[in-house]
Amino acid sequence: MSKKCVEDFRSGSARVEGVASSYGKWVEDHIADGYTGYLVTFMFKNLYAGTQAGKIDLMHKDIERVYSRVAHRFAHHPDKPSQRRYLPLLVASPDLPVFKTDKMSVADVALNDGLHEHGILLAPMESRFRYELATWVRENAPWLMKDTRLQRIHCVRLDTAPGKATGYALKANGRSLPEDSLLVLPKALSERGQSTDRGYDEAVRSAQGCSLLRTGRKSY
Repeated sequence: MSKKCVEDFRSGSARVEGVASSYGKWVEDHIADGYTGYLVTFMFKNLYAGTQAGKIDLMHKDIERVYSRVAHRFAHHPDKPSQRRYLPLLVASPDLPVFKTDKMSVADVALNDGLHEHGILLAPMESRFRYELATWVRENAPWLMKDTRLQRIHCVRLDTAPGKATGYALKANGRSLPEDSLLVLPKALSERGQSTDRGYDEAVRSAQGCSLLRTGRKSY
């Protein structure tokens, strides 16, 4: 093992790169299977929490609320195990501005020290949703953000380089922000006190498990 690899391993950067790479592969695999990918950015109003972890928790709660509204457009009963296959998949990560590459306004950076979230959303081919999601999100943003701390939502379709876009969305995870700050939706049924549907809906805990997240794929 080279000196650089050893240093990367000790610093944890190799593990972080592995997680981002695995999620990128997971996104690419789903798109190859017929899912449509979208990059979603969530910008927030002032978050009243004393710690960064507290602010991330508030952001996640509001994203879950938005996701729930979207999910009900994809399936009549999104909480039923039999309808999980109709639901969109979302992996979201908090992010901080990188001033050399990110185009954020002074006002955005001033709010919450620039803390915001990016997510990759995968829409299945089969569901009751009949619209172009990016257009639908833009037209329904006021309703989606109702009773949340969200300031705006931006959604764009991933027509090229979905793996690269996933790496961009998750770039702060394990680096400038904690590794456990990812949000994966829909939540595993086991996280809600149910043990059904195991293997189809297990939450990802490591890079090795990413390709199995909420899919029917088997490991070989």
